[in-house]
Amino acid sequence: MLNMVDTDSPTFFHKEMLDQALDFIDHMRVSEQNVLVHCNQGESRAPSIALLYMACRLNALPADSLEAAEDEFKQIYPRYRPSGQSAEVLTDDFSPIFLQAAKRGLCWVDSAGDPFS
Repeated sequence: MLNMVDTDSPTFFHKEMLDQALDFIDHMRVSEQNVLVHCNQGESRAPSIALLYMACRLNALPADSLEAAEDEFKQIYPRYRPSGQSAEVLTDDFSPIFLQAAKRGLCWVDSAGDPFS
């Protein structure tokens, strides 16, 4: 279990925790286990992790920009409203998270390092 509290302090929600969450979901999927990602209101933390996973690991959302990924994700999950550290980490780290996943072979990029759309 990974507990991520969404406050104004980066102590409880930071990029390394997102990496751990995405890696955990990968591990569980490879093990053919179900994964439940949830938070108290279903608006910020859990949907943010789902968005990142869908964009960076499943290539099911655009990964060229956070705005493009969010626009498409909101069509799937309209309650998505990132706030606090969720919003800040996503805004600051979306591209680095995607590029790190690409380097690990978890996303597809072209020869220039740009994600396929």
